[in-house]
Amino acid sequence: MFETEILARTQFAFTVAYHYIYPPLSIGVVTGIVMEFEFGTNWATYSTYVGDVFGSALAAEGIFAFALESGFLGVLLFGWNKVSPKVHFRI
Repeated sequence: MFETEILARTQFAFTVAYHYIYPPLSIGVVTGIVMEFEFGTNWATYSTYVGDVFGSALAAEGIFAFALESGFLGVLLFGWNKVSPKVHFRI
C-alpha cells in the first residue's frame, strides 16, 4: 500500500513539474488532461469527497487556459503582419 502511494505521488509530481514548465514556453502541451485523469485514478477516494468543489475549479482552469492559448495562437497566426516582429521573436 505504501509503495503504491509513493509511486502515485511521484507520477503526479513529474506530471505537475512538466505541466508547470512547458505550457508557458510552448503552446499545445496537454498535461492538464493527464493530471485530471490522475486525480481520478490515483486519488479516487479524495476525488469523491472534494470533487464537487475541486472539479469546478479544474473545469474553469481548463476553459480559461484553452481560451488564452487559442487567443494567443490566433494572434500569432492570423496577425502575422499586424503585430510587431518582437511578438514572433524575430528581430
